[in-house]
Amino acid sequence: HVVPEEIIATANGDEKEHELLRLTSELEEPNTNNMVNETSEELKVVESRSESEHEQNQLLRARLTGAEGEIKKKSDVIAELEEELETKKAKKTEMDTQLMTTATSRLEERVAKDAANAKVEEMTKKFEAESKAVAELKKEVAALLELNASLRNQLERQ
Repeated sequence: HVVPEEIIATANGDEKEHELLRLTSELEEPNTNNMVNETSEELKVVESRSESEHEQNQLLRARLTGAEGEIKKKSDVIAELEEELETKKAKKTEMDTQLMTTATSRLEERVAKDAANAKVEEMTKKFEAESKAVAELKKEVAALLELNASLRNQLERQ
């Protein structure tokens, strides 16, 4: 069963017109207007919130950029301070080494001086002991000389 195209187009046109009338009458209903107004208000609130969030995001991005700049500056300062600290540590180590070398040298000198002083003391004691022995010998020699002189005198008298 074939339906001519003109009848189909007219039928479709009638349906479309009927649908248009139905939608128009729905739009004129107070409920639909309220719904449109509410939706419009909600849309405005959402748009306002969206703008506010966008502004807030821009503000946060600006703060983040500023914070990143500060972090970079502080990182550079930290790197400089670490480098300076390493230089100071190297200098301190060098100075400590020089100080240790000097102290060791002075200690060796002191030990050598103490050893020399001990040797001098030892030799002084030996010298004093030998001086006493020499003094004793001198006394004995003097006594022997006196005895010798006395014996000569006795021999000469005889």
